[in-house]
This record gives sequence, C-alpha cells and structure tokens, in this order.
Amino acid sequence: MTIPMRAAAAALALFVCPVLLAAQVGHSPQSSPYSDLAKGNSITFMGGRFMGDGGRVGVGPNSGYTFGIRYDFHASKPLALGLGVERGNLERLIVNPFNAADQ
Repeated sequence: MTIPMRAAAAALALFVCPVLLAAQVGHSPQSSPYSDLAKGNSITFMGGRFMGDGGRVGVGPNSGYTFGIRYDFHASKPLALGLGVERGNLERLIVNPFNAADQ
C-alpha cells in the first residue's frame, strides 16, 4: 500500500469511527435495544426467484426459482453453527462447440 493510500485509509477511519461510536450513546448496557440470540435450534425455509439474463454470450445463469432449507444450532449466545442446502431450477442454454457460429 502506498503512502497516499495509507493516508486516505487513515483519514476515512478517523471520519467513520466517531460516527460508529456515537451509535451507542443514550442506552445503558442493561436497556440496550440489541439482544443476544437464545440457545436452541431453528429451521428456516427459503425461496426466491433468480433473475439472470445469461450474460453477453447467453450461456450464463438464466432466470428460475430457488428454494432451500437451513438448520441452525445456537450453541451459546455468541456462537451458532448452521448447515444449509439450496437448489435452483434455472433455465439454461446449451451450446454445441462443434457447430459453426452464426455471423
């Protein structure tokens, strides 16, 4: 990292840090609006729509629906372990490399 880059990074940090520290002003730790996650397990079902156009050539991911499930184990307040599986049913374009390209 060059000296001007380091100076710019330090100036940015000095500008942003006071703003972040001011975010907690006004709340004592006992009455904080933020709380830790409780211990236990959770299962989450997910779904959505992927909006792709195939890219410039047309062989990239195209539109389709996605769905999945995620299992989380909350071992302690700051530690959670998770495992998720997702699947997407996307459209695709198959190109035969042995055919001549249309010009």
